[in-house]
Amino acid sequence: MAKNQETEAPLPVPNMMGGMGDLSVIRNILFGQQAAEFESQFGTMSERLNKTDADVEARFRNLEAEMNRRLDDLEKRLNSRIRTLEDNLAQAVMQLNNAIAQTSRDDKALIGNLLVELGQKLV
Repeated sequence: MAKNQETEAPLPVPNMMGGMGDLSVIRNILFGQQAAEFESQFGTMSERLNKTDADVEARFRNLEAEMNRRLDDLEKRLNSRIRTLEDNLAQAVMQLNNAIAQTSRDDKALIGNLLVELGQKLV
């Protein structure tokens, strides 16, 4: 056994300058295809992510525009209803004021007539 160890040549120690290049070549041989596939898949995913991001951004802008349109429409309808309520309230107040004034005139006339009757009874 000792003879076999002596006859075997020692493994060469790669020099530091050439050894790194050799490691890169070996790594490319062993993992090159996988690395290329990963890079391709990463590129595809990156493109899909960018497209999805653009789609989401467009949808967001569309939703924002739709929301603003609906809010403007709601504001117009509310303003219209408020104006209608204000007009109705003003009419009701005017009718009540007229009714109060008429009642006051009627009451004054009634009191006047009662006073005249009382005066006639006293004479």
